[in-house]
Amino acid sequence: MWSDPKDGPQNGKAIAEDLHAVLVAAGEKTPFVLVGHSLGGPYIMTYTKYFGPDVAGLVFVDASHPDQNQRFNSLGLSSGQKAVESRIKIGAALNWTGGTRAVVAAYKKIPNQRDIDDQAVKAYASTSLGAMLKESEAVDQTLAEAGSFRHLGNRPVYVLTAMRPLPEETLAQLKLTPEQGRQFQTIWKEMQDEEA
Repeated sequence: MWSDPKDGPQNGKAIAEDLHAVLVAAGEKTPFVLVGHSLGGPYIMTYTKYFGPDVAGLVFVDASHPDQNQRFNSLGLSSGQKAVESRIKIGAALNWTGGTRAVVAAYKKIPNQRDIDDQAVKAYASTSLGAMLKESEAVDQTLAEAGSFRHLGNRPVYVLTAMRPLPEETLAQLKLTPEQGRQFQTIWKEMQDEEA
């Protein structure tokens, strides 16, 4: 959100290297228990691949799976990634107008998010779009990198998975019928079980 801009791709390896550099610079002591939500799952897998001796355990919180795009696409389902990337591209292209800030300000607050966090996200969203776009464009690379490291070693791994039915709003965003939503969740559960 408010990190300094960075040259180069924002793929899993670059993010793992950045995290490692920050932890070293901060003087944090190993070993670490890494927790990753959504795309953070592949990030912690990649961190473990490159900095394994520093990692004592992993917690995946409804985390992305390295094969998710292929599995969803094989059933004609969308992971929603292209729609998200399109919105970010439009926002980044129109950011100079100030309209992006107005659009983001109108978004509903994420459930259970503190007001101060919601305000920070909305305040910095327009300056974060470039980095978000780089991260989004590198998703396929990030997933492939994480997928090249499936055996996480002799360390505890916990997988937390949300399995409530997808709300109508989410189905609409992903352009899924209720039946496709059930298929989506079945595939999601299978991938979460694999991560475990």
